[in-house]
Amino acid sequence: MGIVDRRKREKAARRAEILKAARHVFFRKGLSAATVDEIARRAELSKGTLYLYFRTKEEIYISLMNEGIDILFAYFRQALKAKAGADRVLRRLKDAYYRFYKEHREYFTILFLYFHTDLHGKISRPIKERCEAKVEACLQVIADLIERGVTEGVFRPCDPWQMVLVGWASFNGIIMLAEQDHQHSSLLRFDMKKLLDLSAEHLISGLKT
Repeated sequence: MGIVDRRKREKAARRAEILKAARHVFFRKGLSAATVDEIARRAELSKGTLYLYFRTKEEIYISLMNEGIDILFAYFRQALKAKAGADRVLRRLKDAYYRFYKEHREYFTILFLYFHTDLHGKISRPIKERCEAKVEACLQVIADLIERGVTEGVFRPCDPWQMVLVGWASFNGIIMLAEQDHQHSSLLRFDMKKLLDLSAEHLISGLKT
């Protein structure tokens, strides 16, 4: 058992080193420009050794995405601890999402790009399903909160999941718009936090109407 345990620890440590190297490469270059060779060099491993742990660079990317989801989920759990009405907790979740974006922008980008790149055909089905299950679980806590609000009479009867998707699409749209180079257009100059707050208030107002 001692040898087996040691090998497991060594394998876990090596995998962690690969992900550490990948964070540096992906956060600096993005998915398209990054290469397995560069990640392997950064981790001081041969490419062959790296392939013992990950089949493709996309699978490495997904592993980093999972790290990001875990961070976001932790922020959500903290927000949900508030002893308050569903509308107030929903505002706290909005603030948690904004905090995740501000404090972990690279992870936010990795999470966002998963839904906007040709990534799905390059990862195995089990990995894809595990990843999407984590995303769904993260969003489900918001749907559960909305459902609680309906039960308590704070919100009108609605489809909680549909409302989550409306809010998620709105928030991501605002953030991505703010990420664009808007220096040449006065139309796109806005305070992102204020616009996110406004979007959240419209969502909450719609839930109450």
